[in-house]
Amino acid sequence: ETNDQWLDLSNGLVITQFYRIAVSQNDETFMTGGTQDNGGRKRIAPNQWAATNGGDAMEVAIDPQDDQTIYTTYTYGTLYRSDDQWNNHTYQEITPSQTSGGGWVTPYVLDPFEPSTIVAGYEDVFISHNRGNTWTQISNNLTGAPENKITAIAMAPSDPNIIYASFKNKVYTTLDGGNTWESHNAYLQGPNSGNITSIVVHPDQPSKIWVTINGYQSGNKVRYSSNYGTTFSNFTQNLPNTPVSCAIIDEESELRDLYIGTDLGVFVYNDTIGNWNYFGSGIPNTAISDLEIQYSSRKLRAGTFGRGIWETGLYSNALVGVNNLNTTGANWIEMSS
Repeated sequence: ETNDQWLDLSNGLVITQFYRIAVSQNDETFMTGGTQDNGGRKRIAPNQWAATNGGDAMEVAIDPQDDQTIYTTYTYGTLYRSDDQWNNHTYQEITPSQTSGGGWVTPYVLDPFEPSTIVAGYEDVFISHNRGNTWTQISNNLTGAPENKITAIAMAPSDPNIIYASFKNKVYTTLDGGNTWESHNAYLQGPNSGNITSIVVHPDQPSKIWVTINGYQSGNKVRYSSNYGTTFSNFTQNLPNTPVSCAIIDEESELRDLYIGTDLGVFVYNDTIGNWNYFGSGIPNTAISDLEIQYSSRKLRAGTFGRGIWETGLYSNALVGVNNLNTTGANWIEMSS
């Protein structure tokens, strides 16, 4: 045996690279994900996954009221909808005909109260009220050039007329469903100080948003606005200097627990904790690419870019009283295979 030979240590290791994930709110088992080179995947039973679209798959979504309707994408925003969970390979392409294409991972969201409404970010913002059959462009040259593709998009859960989008370090806000937009500089340390990776809106107060930031600029990981993105303050606090890719708020928790996914795992914040707590043991030391909450089981699920999908219990129980913190700790469990 010589010292210049490598030994394969990866046998049995789940190493799927997930760009984005989505969970059913009707069925605790069913979920979907978009992966690098392995296409779209759907979890049809414990430890059993099946394919949706081929190649690369990016952002995915599941109708929160009827999980037979699922959405997935190919690169640059080619958008598909299936009305039977992609069984029998039945689907249709619903990409907006007006667009010249989106980013590598094109963002879109479903209105949680009217999930037949979809808002998508390409070079401009598009909206559909019929599950993608037809689209209306609701912004005009928002990012300044057709090649500047929107990277994150969010709807206010309490007011679907309030929509946020981002490109690099700018946040674009409409309060009237896209009739008028305002552009805001969301940076605190110069225009090249890390780009926005995701936007999350407070469940009840649509003026409050948090944006997560990529890159390795110390002290510049999360930013917060209380005035619809007009001005931002630094919300980084004690976070380590690592890229932050995603965020989600537990809408059922009393203190609206805020979770973020980083290259070093998941962190949670609420006003009682007062700073960021590293959340959950047992998850691999790998980049978290997306976070979703499955509410009926009270589970937080994490897509990773290289170690599949994991889940754990949430930090807090659903709001039933003032003493609802879950102090038992959380342990991540591998979900994908």
